[in-house]
Amino acid sequence: MTDGLGDTWELAQNAIKPYPCGFVIHPFLDCVLDWRRGHASDTIERVVLRGNPLLSDRTDRPDISTGAESQVSVQHAVAAALVLGQAGLDQFTDGCARDPAVVEMRRRIEVVRDGAIPTIAAEVELRTTDGRTHRLSTAAARGSPANPMSDRDIEEKLRTIAGSWRPDYDVEPLIAAIWALDRSADAASVLALTVPR
Repeated sequence: MTDGLGDTWELAQNAIKPYPCGFVIHPFLDCVLDWRRGHASDTIERVVLRGNPLLSDRTDRPDISTGAESQVSVQHAVAAALVLGQAGLDQFTDGCARDPAVVEMRRRIEVVRDGAIPTIAAEVELRTTDGRTHRLSTAAARGSPANPMSDRDIEEKLRTIAGSWRPDYDVEPLIAAIWALDRSADAASVLALTVPR
């Protein structure tokens, strides 16, 4: 029980979710969001998502109608990312789940099981109306221990979440306190910064 005690920190092996949905969906969002930045005007005819069987077991849900359901639907997450170019809190709401353009895109998405693909990896095939096929892949989702988020990405995530909670909340003192936590004499002072005045 004491092997590695004080030397091995399992916290460093945790994943941080950049998107507000099931983590098995994340590598697919990485692929399509990166692709869309360079192809915003392309019209997509068909999408094939190839992933670990856990993907389809947990998230193969094309017919959803609520924000809660959208968080565990790979079809919704990918459709919203392709249509709207984002995968933030606004893309996993009741309104987005019922957005006609997103619903139509969900119908064009197929999920294929492949046991050779790790749960944090993804392969995507996009066919556009100009006849081209775009093959995308990632070996590890952003935010996983194999592909960690940068400190700046983590800070931006906190700024976004705090801004959606309370737009006038100044999150900068909290960010500074978290980065200085190892030098803090009182961890409660950090927690105090999360309480509105």
